[in-house]
Amino acid sequence: MKRGGPLRRYVGLRRFTPLPRGKVPMRRKVQPAKTRSWHEVRQLCFARADGRCDYCGQPLGFDAFDCHHRRRRSQLGDDNPITCIAVHRTCHEVIHRNVRVSLLGGFLCKSWQDPAARPMHLHHETWVVPRRDRWDDAEPQSDQAIGGAS
Repeated sequence: MKRGGPLRRYVGLRRFTPLPRGKVPMRRKVQPAKTRSWHEVRQLCFARADGRCDYCGQPLGFDAFDCHHRRRRSQLGDDNPITCIAVHRTCHEVIHRNVRVSLLGGFLCKSWQDPAARPMHLHHETWVVPRRDRWDDAEPQSDQAIGGAS
């Protein structure tokens, strides 16, 4: 064998193993249907928002909104109307892309914070605390309370 040259292969590389004839490739498992309680949470969030996005204040369609968890589900956030808000899909993406701004506005909570006690800057106009079926007025928290001074 000559030095410095490429290795000779007698068998070509395969990217996947071929399936026997008549077999269909496996597909990803389909997400299970949302439970009835999840639909109730969505309805309560939409009703509390009065058909408006909780982030920007523009009108929402009932079938065209996201239910945003203020404390991420990966941080043990639960499907509770107090911890969820109704937002547009684009506003939902903005919330998750701008974490620092979302933390300051109360649209995201740290894993140790209670979303029910954490004020939120509703429509960028007033500070409120979410309840099951209404918003209660609240005072904004300082930067130190949300970990802003680092």
